[in-house]
Amino acid sequence: KEKLRQQFIIYDCDGKPILGGLQNKFVIGSIFRNQGRKMADRMLKTIKVLQDRGQDNFVFLAHCDPYDNASVSNLCYLATRLGIKHRVYFTGMRYYKGFPMAQMNFVYNVMDVFFLSTSGEGFGIPILEAASAGIPSVITDYTCYSDDTRVYTETGLKYFNKVKENELVWSIDLE
Repeated sequence: KEKLRQQFIIYDCDGKPILGGLQNKFVIGSIFRNQGRKMADRMLKTIKVLQDRGQDNFVFLAHCDPYDNASVSNLCYLATRLGIKHRVYFTGMRYYKGFPMAQMNFVYNVMDVFFLSTSGEGFGIPILEAASAGIPSVITDYTCYSDDTRVYTETGLKYFNKVKENELVWSIDLE
């Protein structure tokens, strides 16, 4: 995992590319389009609470386009207002040009945990993709997955950690 992180280029809120910026960090990752029902603002507020709790060695990696004209919130502006801009990074994906499958494999495999604060999913493909990469998931209890969802992956039986919105921060344990 650290070798992948060493080679992975991320982008800060100013669009500056950073090689190896995920090294030796706990990576909370998410894959979404910045639409209202994805509740990206709540993900950033959760990151803020984690920081305020004294957690230090983590970053939030968003596989979304911060410049998408259809975005409901300016994630970089919100990250700056919350004082977490130094923790929020992007993969460089643009809404009009996705990543090839091999590159998506890298995106999932640099994560320590997959996080999605959606208010509803039809099928939730990123959740299944994270599970197939063996990445534990923290998702809200508003998705298409039932409380007893189990996904079998090559790494064994994985349970999704499903929580109510106000419990999101307590479900991400960085230890």
